Amino acid sequence: MTDGEELMSFTANKSTDEGVSSLPEVNIEAQIRLVSVLRRINFWYLIVLIVVGLLGNSFSIATIYRSKLKRISSNHFLIALTCSDSVFLLSLLLIWLNKCGLPVYHREGPCQLVLFFLNCSSWLSSWYLMVLTIERYFVVYFPLSQAARCTIGRTRRIIFMAIPMPLLFNIWVFVATGVTDRGFCDTKESYYHTAMILNWLDTRDIFAALRGGISECSDSGVQGPMQAPLMRCHNAPQKRQTQERKITQSLVALSFIFVALNVPSYALRLRDYILVATNPVPQKQNLLDIVFENVFNLIYYSNYGINFFLYCLTSQNFRNTAISLWKKKVKTLTASEVINDLAIKRKAGGEQANSSASLSTSHCHGHV
Repeated sequence: MTDGEELMSFTANKSTDEGVSSLPEVNIEAQIRLVSVLRRINFWYLIVLIVVGLLGNSFSIATIYRSKLKRISSNHFLIALTCSDSVFLLSLLLIWLNKCGLPVYHREGPCQLVLFFLNCSSWLSSWYLMVLTIERYFVVYFPLSQAARCTIGRTRRIIFMAIPMPLLFNIWVFVATGVTDRGFCDTKESYYHTAMILNWLDTRDIFAALRGGISECSDSGVQGPMQAPLMRCHNAPQKRQTQERKITQSLVALSFIFVALNVPSYALRLRDYILVATNPVPQKQNLLDIVFENVFNLIYYSNYGINFFLYCLTSQNFRNTAISLWKKKVKTLTASEVINDLAIKRKAGGEQANSSASLSTSHCHGHV
């Protein structure tokens, strides 16, 4: 299994290191080499994704907060989404450090905390995007309704109201998981089926909610722009309509990309749940399952580290703002360097002048 995948799915009933180390059980040398290549790709891809993702997420938040984009209520959902994705990446980093000889993850306490934050951040990311798509649906289809009047204050209240739900739902992680006799962070054997059911419910509900919200918002993104003039007041500003339409279209595109990156992993997870439910006897993974599992999991992890690139791809306004802020930052750094150079030269010139004056004074005293 891919490193860290058992955190999101308990169907494998094995830990990260245990799962990876058990992959080369196949006897064919070519298959063993393939598994070894998958492990190396997984190792390096994850750390690159984590570093790039954390930097990109930080720049995304800075771009919104330091520009006029923060005046748009929908962008505050994107900030919350980016923050939850960053928590996921930081938790994933603790798992990756275990591969470097730093056994932080496979210890009592950190084990449960990492699992808890991974589950909660994954849950929040999905639900924030679902709420965002539903909000855009009301903005386009029911522009005069109370639900469409989502102010920044109301958006922030919704964001904070969503936080307790995953925290309460995932409390079971502190009871049902821990370090096993083999020294791995995993689900306790006595809670295995309970954890499997809870994860299955969580996976099913999140996936169903995302599909439902995005299907509604996709209708609003495709049909809304054509029907908007009929549904809105005739005296509504055309500029406002155009702005709302662009925001909706960019967010719909973002939602579809999110689903596309999540569908393979969620589908594989649901299949595993069904297999375990119908056949309690553990089955060995074949090579094809191992390859698909590694590829799909890396695609799933990528969803949390490419926010900045997705925002730039789907929103011209965000892209232009990010470029503008970057240019200002470069100019500021350049100006600071010039000022520092001038200060250093001035200081050096002053010291040289003082030295010359001191020599002249000494020379005069010598003549006296």
